[in-house]
Amino acid sequence: MLQNMAGAQVEPVVKPNPDLETLMNAIRVGDIKTVQEHLVTSKHHLNAVDKFDYSPIVLASLCGHYDILELLLSLGARCDRDTFQGERAVYSALNDRIRNLLLKYDYSVSVDNKQPYVTLVSSLLSKEVGCASLVGIVRPRPDGDVFLYLQNDGSKLVSHIFVLVARSKYFRELIESSEALRVSHLPIPVDIDRASALAVLRCIYLIDPDDIIENSDGVDTTRLSIYFSLPALRRSMDPEPGKSGVSKRTAAIEDAQQDFLRLWDGYLSVPLRLPRDEPFSISRLDPRVQLLQPDVILRVESQFDNEVFFYGIHGAMIQSDFLRTAIRFKQEFQSGNIGIQRPVLVSVDVPPEIIEVILKWFYTDIVDIPPEGALDLLHAADMLLIERLKSRACLLLTTQDRDDLLTGEFGYSIFDVARTGWITGTFPKTDPFCARFLANRLELCLEDDVIRSQFEELIRESASRIQRREETDTIELIDDIRYYLSERFRMRFEALPAHMFSDEPQDTNNVPQEPKAELLKTDSDEYVKLVDALDQLLIELGFDV
Repeated sequence: MLQNMAGAQVEPVVKPNPDLETLMNAIRVGDIKTVQEHLVTSKHHLNAVDKFDYSPIVLASLCGHYDILELLLSLGARCDRDTFQGERAVYSALNDRIRNLLLKYDYSVSVDNKQPYVTLVSSLLSKEVGCASLVGIVRPRPDGDVFLYLQNDGSKLVSHIFVLVARSKYFRELIESSEALRVSHLPIPVDIDRASALAVLRCIYLIDPDDIIENSDGVDTTRLSIYFSLPALRRSMDPEPGKSGVSKRTAAIEDAQQDFLRLWDGYLSVPLRLPRDEPFSISRLDPRVQLLQPDVILRVESQFDNEVFFYGIHGAMIQSDFLRTAIRFKQEFQSGNIGIQRPVLVSVDVPPEIIEVILKWFYTDIVDIPPEGALDLLHAADMLLIERLKSRACLLLTTQDRDDLLTGEFGYSIFDVARTGWITGTFPKTDPFCARFLANRLELCLEDDVIRSQFEELIRESASRIQRREETDTIELIDDIRYYLSERFRMRFEALPAHMFSDEPQDTNNVPQEPKAELLKTDSDEYVKLVDALDQLLIELGFDV
């Protein structure tokens, strides 16, 4: 059951589509000629679903028609891992030949790292979850803040000001030209019908317009893309030689990221800065921020002066469990008249330079921070309960290979990285990096007094992480360092010329003579010396070797 804006329940009705049924029947019986002829004139049926929740690719996979399936894939049918229909096509495959064909195409074995961002944006305007057959049914979200008034039939669609401003030049100019700071209704020209308006919205919200367009063969995507300044709508529907469906989908996502990046840079990135003791008022925000009708205000105190920063943002884009809980709590207890929408004020104990990186990531899924700030970003993401951002911060941390990371001149040290991994629960990613880093620089860790003292303290902390230590327990950090130390010398041996390990006589005229025995013995002695020094360090710390 769905609800309209008045709260009344609406029965979902799926409009029958004879053309789509003709295509699906041809796929069932294996009539590839009819399928090919149909898709030439009705390309938008390629990823549509019928009343039984079958898409063409799922039905072809289920019925085992290899040639038809190959045709659908070559035309751009989607079989992505992170979609319901893509998963269903693979698991419904009649035989291994069908399954292998799906896997060979655009079906990705690894999870698409852009999919969570797409899900976030599309969830603002999506059909009922788990019911692929609810074609054209739109569920208004409670955080929508503007009505699109269709002059064609007098109906309304719910949308979001900030999304329209970011994604469409037509809506941006319409909103900015309004005399009022709060816009609640936007007119849609009389020559735009409901099906066309829904196709536009689905493109704006990164939802494929196929399932809307299939119910209205008269939708002119080229005209709509020009009128609403949405080139992505035309590209998503028009065939492009040499470009697969997934490639076009990726391009559409990247276009949306750039649109939201311009929204952040042009509207939301500049906060209101007030003295600590001065009261906040929504009217003091920049008019460009007020135009976007933010429903959340983040209050962030500066660490270096007596200023407070206020950021106007949208709760729909927040991907932090901590912030969402704080916002819900505030909304439940916030006083005010019913029907008046007031932004929720939430205080966050994160430095302004880090919160700006996080907010920018909310809107764009882009992490823009120098490596020096990666550790602070990981701490903040852990505190705000943002798991995906923690992974991105770990990636930044574990790609550093600089000697000043050992001394702390980088802003933080390798020892700080290891401790942060233990605190934030990201040690499966940080521990291997730290152990490899230390193994490659073990000489410095043992010879430099300052670094050695930090190294010793880190070993003690690693040993103390086992709450009930037994006699057979080892120190995880030391085990990892031993492993990467052996890898370090193994790689050095593998880099030597092959003839050095051969007992056969060599042509002395063409092959330069290296002191083979001396070189191999030197590397072996160096490895044994480092292992013995590490064992001696453990003995000095009171651990059994």
